[in-house]
Amino acid sequence: MRTRRPALIAVVMLASPALAALWGCGRSTLLDDGPTGPSSSSTLPEASTPTPDGGITPDGAILDDASPQPTPAPSNTGVLIFVNSGGGLGASGATSFYAEFDLGMRGEACETRQAGACVYQTCPAPFFGIPGLPAGPLGDTVSAGTLTLAGGELGGVVLTAMGGVYGFGQDTLNPPGQGPLTFFIPGDTLTVSASGGVVPAFTAAPVTVPQSGTLVTPELESDNKNVFYAVSTSEDLVVQWSGGEPGAQFLLQGAGNGNASFLCTWDATLGQGVVPQSVFAPFKGVGLNGTLVWYQQRLSTFTAGEFAMEESVLQYGPLSQAAYY
Repeated sequence: MRTRRPALIAVVMLASPALAALWGCGRSTLLDDGPTGPSSSSTLPEASTPTPDGGITPDGAILDDASPQPTPAPSNTGVLIFVNSGGGLGASGATSFYAEFDLGMRGEACETRQAGACVYQTCPAPFFGIPGLPAGPLGDTVSAGTLTLAGGELGGVVLTAMGGVYGFGQDTLNPPGQGPLTFFIPGDTLTVSASGGVVPAFTAAPVTVPQSGTLVTPELESDNKNVFYAVSTSEDLVVQWSGGEPGAQFLLQGAGNGNASFLCTWDATLGQGVVPQSVFAPFKGVGLNGTLVWYQQRLSTFTAGEFAMEESVLQYGPLSQAAYY
């Protein structure tokens, strides 16, 4: 990313800087060339004038100045993200929340390439932040007033923007070692509302925290020292999971070394999916420096004035080492 915001929350790092790389709207190029259809051209009909008997032109078009016009799409964006990390690799689970509202679309910072349900991404530098946040440099952020969170053990947490963004974590609500690390659990219903500012006041639809699901294949392997997932970079990877919930997505996220990572997204009720070989081929030779994690999320969209919003809640499973060979 050209500009990096400092980490506001000292939780949900998931132990790996590469896994904390955030997903966004980078330039997208298909990894495998797809079919290209033949080009076509069309000729516009000659201009015609309204007829005096009903406003129908010779080419059949009806002229009606009073007809409804399409509503323009919102030109600004916002994200609201609840996250429960699953721990793993020595990290304990923790709760966090992040929100940001931008004038215009979030900037493109990371290079992405897509194949099937998966995206391979490289960013200029690792990002230490909230998993699930679309990648992009801090842009022209604006205020929505105060945000009020409720549900689980949140108990009406009220947030104000700091540095243009809203966020909290365990260290924000309770000093380290005091109180719970996890403020909501699967099955809890969470809400967020805004008092209003440049972003109009809104109340987002309640979201229910899903389970993380269970990764069935690939299976964990072990040697004398480590427990890890072994992933071949020379063939497609068939992924199977259990515990998929209706209305949720199942995501598999992996990272090698450096700034490269991949993310695959499926309907959680499918129970299986395929990671194309081309997605993690660049990880060949990473060995046990790689990581793999999965999670379920619920995602909803809504509008507030001229802002297109995405609201999501993510429940992570345990982060594990992965050997890409």
